[in-house]
Amino acid sequence: MKTELEYRYYIEHIQGKRSVLQKVLQKDEFSANHMVLLVGEIIKQSTHYQVELTDGWYSVYFEVKLEPVLRPDKNLMTNNQLLYNLIRSNKLYSGLKIHLAGMRIIKKDAKADSEVQPDEKVFVEVSYNAISRAKWDEKLGATKTKFFPKNLISLRNHGGFIPMIDVFIQKKYKLLEKTNTGPK
Repeated sequence: MKTELEYRYYIEHIQGKRSVLQKVLQKDEFSANHMVLLVGEIIKQSTHYQVELTDGWYSVYFEVKLEPVLRPDKNLMTNNQLLYNLIRSNKLYSGLKIHLAGMRIIKKDAKADSEVQPDEKVFVEVSYNAISRAKWDEKLGATKTKFFPKNLISLRNHGGFIPMIDVFIQKKYKLLEKTNTGPK
């Protein structure tokens, strides 16, 4: 434990490198940027799930209310119901690395002016459309790309923020010009 703390002190204070969540929490980087985070733990409480996302040093949390799915059509589900289904179907579980974009800080337990400490709980808002599974060997933290592509099939109507859409153009037609006399 002592060597880990010495290493952390060396990286953060001597080399001046900070983790991506530390930069976000200190408002030196946008929270909506693309990053790879690890699902730390998922705690089921009476009215909601509390999901921890971590970059190895710092953690943020998001809540998913326990909402039964009244409409089985995935296009009519809310963002919360879509995230609830991910947890219930075990597609979002502890130890999973995820790509995340469009994260938004919604509340903090501490004062807004004070600097965020590692033991404070910071809550964020996460969109279903802005989550994607990452490879097991990907490095946690900020990524070089701004966004990650999503297929049209994987998007949902009320799934929230969409980082980037991946489409394939099969056929290109000539430009059709319409005038008063009709199409040419």
